[in-house]
Amino acid sequence: MSRQQINLYRGALRPQRVGVGLDRALWIWAGTVLVLLSLSAWLAWMQRHQHQAQADTLRSSQAAQIQALKSELEQRRRGVDAELSRVRAIEQAMAKVQASLRGSADAASAPAYSAFFEALANQAHGALWITGFSVSPDGQSLELRGRALDASAVPDYLARLNAEPVFRGRQFAQLSVNTVGNEAGADAGAVLTEFVLRSGLPGTEPKEAR
Repeated sequence: MSRQQINLYRGALRPQRVGVGLDRALWIWAGTVLVLLSLSAWLAWMQRHQHQAQADTLRSSQAAQIQALKSELEQRRRGVDAELSRVRAIEQAMAKVQASLRGSADAASAPAYSAFFEALANQAHGALWITGFSVSPDGQSLELRGRALDASAVPDYLARLNAEPVFRGRQFAQLSVNTVGNEAGADAGAVLTEFVLRSGLPGTEPKEAR
């Protein structure tokens, strides 16, 4: 059996190394950098988009909460306004009722003018006559003016007036008596006494009864 020797050191049989050129390396490096930059830009855009979406969602939620609070406050304000209106209406109604009751009480407590005139007519006195009569709207204050031929007739006249129901219990706190000259028709030489009687609470002005 024959042997054949092969020379492995020949250049044609040695493994060939494929070299990478400088231009190709630069292109590979540039492509890698471009890919990395694109990926970084895309990641940054995605992050900003997510942040913007989260911010929009938060603003929408806050706006909805603010609107809900405004609606609740408006409802409460309307409720308060309605309650105030109801309270004012009740107060006005109560004021009207009280005014009506006061008016009714005043009307009930004030005697009619005709009752005074009837009492004065019942107690007509031959020695004196009435020249004026005034009464306050509530009937509490009176003023009686007159003249008398004899001053002593005035106390007797007052006692007789107090017997009348409309004058009963009244106290004439003021009595003014003045002497005046006689009038036509009176006895010659007669001296007339002019008197003014007042009764009632201080500060209550009477109104002339007609």
